[in-house]
Amino acid sequence: MTDAAFSAGLRPSAVQGVVSLDSAVRGPGTVRFEGVGKVFHSSAGEVQALKDISLDIRAGEVFGIIGRSGAGKSSLLRTINRLEAPTTGRVLVDGQDISALQEDGLVRLRRRIGMIFQHFNLLSAKTVRENVALPLQVAGVARADITARVDEALKLVGLEGKDATYPSRLSGGQKQRVGIARALVSRPEILLCDEATSALDPETTLSILELLRDINRRLGLTIILITHEMSVIREICSRVVVLETGEIAEEGPVWQVFGAPRHPATQALLQPLQRDLPADLVAHLRPTSQGPRDRAVIDIRYAGRAAPDLSVLAQAAGAGLELLSAGVERIQGHSVGRIVLAAGPGTDLAAVQAAETTARVIGYVSAND
Repeated sequence: MTDAAFSAGLRPSAVQGVVSLDSAVRGPGTVRFEGVGKVFHSSAGEVQALKDISLDIRAGEVFGIIGRSGAGKSSLLRTINRLEAPTTGRVLVDGQDISALQEDGLVRLRRRIGMIFQHFNLLSAKTVRENVALPLQVAGVARADITARVDEALKLVGLEGKDATYPSRLSGGQKQRVGIARALVSRPEILLCDEATSALDPETTLSILELLRDINRRLGLTIILITHEMSVIREICSRVVVLETGEIAEEGPVWQVFGAPRHPATQALLQPLQRDLPADLVAHLRPTSQGPRDRAVIDIRYAGRAAPDLSVLAQAAGAGLELLSAGVERIQGHSVGRIVLAAGPGTDLAAVQAAETTARVIGYVSAND
């Protein structure tokens, strides 16, 4: 079956001969949170896990939810398939308030929402094929249709020929591919990823993220993932929300959040990815000028636009500019980066800042440094 046919399988009557798991017409895969709050009760008292979360996730996008440990990421994700029920507010999937669903409706909802996990959750006594087939068996799908659907899913994740293998013989990346195939075999319209790459090494993480990106592109699934790693968000997501102590700290396109983080929580999460000033420069940097020959150190950051033209800045400066440090990357077609310059004696700093509005003096170094 082609990718188009597999994707069309998201609509019950689109592929002849395939048993439908849901007789209702499928929606496009949108999710809306309206004032969602979640309180957990324990012997130690109440814990406010989520506070007034209002958020729209668009059909077919890859959306990231990030935050430090305890920020509320998992609690928010689990409200989408109602593994957690909000204490306040509501969650709408394709415009439907899922809190109103009775048992049968909830079963149908969960068949429309696939989920993959950090630790794979495979049954060790079952083969790859048996693990992937399990959701269809529980749903009562005919054996012949199960065989065809499992074959399609295994091909999609690149595990042809591994169907008779047991999980103990698989690598971590292969186990996660089995988990992805199992989530896709029911032909969901939404795929939830709960720290899906946290247990993997960096190389395997990249391969799994590339697979998820490919699945999103070929099948048009809405993918919602939670992580504590900004590198994962940068690699695959189009938009991101940052949670901090159960509240939205900031949200927006990934390039924008990376390029100009506003909230301290976002800045802290981005710190491991940011290029700091060279250590030798930091060692010599002083907050004020101590002589006429001192050089001002100018920090320029940019996001969503081309890097500043250094020749224009040098002309505005009226004196020499030395490039001390620079870094640039492309995120979603936008340039995000930082340039650090040393301005020689006699530099017109006001003219430099007029030519480049993000330029700021962060300190001074002596002419000999």
